[in-house]
Amino acid sequence: MKEAECYPGKRVGRLTLIEKRRIPNGRYTRGGWLCRCDCGTEKVFRTDGLGVNKSRSTLSCGCYNAELVQGNNFHKKYKTADSQKDSKYHRLYHTWAHMRQRCMNSNDKAYPKYGGRGISVCTEWNDYKNFKKWALENGFDINKTGIEQSIDRIDVNGNYEPQNCRWVDRYVQANNKRNNVYIKVCGKYYTYGELARETGIDRLTLYARYKHGKRNEELIAPINENMSHKRKELTAA
Repeated sequence: MKEAECYPGKRVGRLTLIEKRRIPNGRYTRGGWLCRCDCGTEKVFRTDGLGVNKSRSTLSCGCYNAELVQGNNFHKKYKTADSQKDSKYHRLYHTWAHMRQRCMNSNDKAYPKYGGRGISVCTEWNDYKNFKKWALENGFDINKTGIEQSIDRIDVNGNYEPQNCRWVDRYVQANNKRNNVYIKVCGKYYTYGELARETGIDRLTLYARYKHGKRNEELIAPINENMSHKRKELTAA
């Protein structure tokens, strides 16, 4: 991480930057930061080693890697239970395992968007039993598919932890992304996907209309008579 990107209070994975330090390096010194890990440990790290880069990855005091090893052992322990495809909780176990992989395994293809951005799994959920207990108490339905229900972080920049997660369908999750664009129609904000479902007009058609300057009623003008009542509902809202 570059020095210009660092400031007191900045979060890097589980670390919170406290103050600048100089680290002895032979006759010279290197830039560093005193950091406090979520586990309570305070430690000084080189500035260029913080975060994720080509040569190293520093997102915790070391407790993260220890939990990863523990989690791998835990995976073996549950290999004959919920991890089996014939288990009614297989989808839940699959969700837990992949959640940890994209946050902890730098070789996972989704890692740059999760662990690489400093997003982590809370200590409690590194134990599958705790995650399962939370899931069953908070709406997980074994009869639904992954499309009908998946885990979603309320704050897309926050971690996987009980107070920041919920079970939603793919439409809600699609609307809760960092790169979503919101457009204002008749006083209300929509994503293109939401507006497409509300009006019955293809998302790409809406995008093309908006790009060419059409707004409000012009944007949602029906393509055929069957869409007219949907436009009236939106403009009356």
